[in-house]
Amino acid sequence: MARRIGDRPDAGEPPAAVLSDPGRDGTGRPRSGEAPWPPVVLRHPTVADAGHLWRIAKECHSVDLSVSYAYLLWCRGFARTSLVAEEDGAVVGFVLGHRRPDAPGVLLVWQVAVAARARGRGIAAGLVDGLIDAVELCTAVETSIRDDDQAMQRLFWSVAGARGAQLVLSPAPGTAALPDGHDAERLHRITRLRRPCSPVLHACP
Repeated sequence: MARRIGDRPDAGEPPAAVLSDPGRDGTGRPRSGEAPWPPVVLRHPTVADAGHLWRIAKECHSVDLSVSYAYLLWCRGFARTSLVAEEDGAVVGFVLGHRRPDAPGVLLVWQVAVAARARGRGIAAGLVDGLIDAVELCTAVETSIRDDDQAMQRLFWSVAGARGAQLVLSPAPGTAALPDGHDAERLHRITRLRRPCSPVLHACP
């Protein structure tokens, strides 16, 4: 069954979910005169995706780029709490997350990035929304965002609004003690998720 952005999963939904792109005009279609976009498929990452994730993060200036091996470790150890977006078999975006060990119901989103050629089509929102559905017993979502990263702020406001949830902002703890002059970030916490979360995606072999 194809799943459009904002739809809730049905029982028996297949391992990969399909996004119907909202388009730049919000109609679910490319603008007049543009060729139709292929469907975007969401799935859990494998170690073979690590290089693609690193390249996408490198071209996304709002993301703090990690060494490529870190993405390999993430794809291996946190695949069940992460997703990649594929278009025509090519990875065009990803969201990486993990459960907080002290609060397993809280999904902490570490990075979200979309390739330049696929931006402006709702893929980032679809990734975050899809991951919330994929993580069992998810009660809240957290991420920290720099004050100058307005695109990421809009993304989390959009996800919270679509779910009728509450978005609470507070200073990210501990950033003042970092030794490298890292920019201050603000903790964004989505709570009161009104739509039930259920596991609908499964790691690809």
